[in-house]
Amino acid sequence: MRILTSALLSALPSAALAATDWTPYLHTLQHNCEPGALIEVHNHYRDTQRLPAALQASLQGVRNRDEGNGFNAQEFRLKNARAFGLPLKRIVIVRPGTEYARYELVFADARMMTLQPQFRLVGSGRYKSAAGQKQAWAEYHAIGSNGSYRLIHEQRLPYSEPDMEQINRETERLAQSHPQQTVAYTVYRSRPKGWVIEEALNVITLDFNRQRHRITCTWTG
Repeated sequence: MRILTSALLSALPSAALAATDWTPYLHTLQHNCEPGALIEVHNHYRDTQRLPAALQASLQGVRNRDEGNGFNAQEFRLKNARAFGLPLKRIVIVRPGTEYARYELVFADARMMTLQPQFRLVGSGRYKSAAGQKQAWAEYHAIGSNGSYRLIHEQRLPYSEPDMEQINRETERLAQSHPQQTVAYTVYRSRPKGWVIEEALNVITLDFNRQRHRITCTWTG
């Protein structure tokens, strides 16, 4: 995950912050659910040197709750807050930066469904999609012993559950052409209310929930 540094955090537009606009802290979620500055908010929300006064003023309170299975959720209750042009009521963060993490944006009403086109599913090749569309593709990368990571093949897939046997066969075929490297796949699938990114050990999902007015990003691995 890419995390904004404190220097970048303090450089966010002052005009947006004065209007209690949380968009500068949330916009990275629009790109493959990257949490970005949300991790800084989670870790340092009490630090007046890190969070501008306008954002601190929009915080009504922070509530910790036990979700079971050892998971602790931190709920940021907001007032006079907006994100992506819509009223934002709460932000819920669960175990950021771990093998399981969740980021929820709770809006005032169902207008949050109109934001789906702004939440993009972007691979490292030529294929892209917006949440709510029906597209699927696979990418294959060669990983070197020095940590290099290079796209070597991509293919469109039928919009359905991925045929893992086919994907595994393609991975093995490519591995024969790259014997000095490890070949790994990533499957990207947009779907009616979000999208999913699936790797061998990791899954990232985006879900839009009209009834609960929530946009949720979940990382598992």
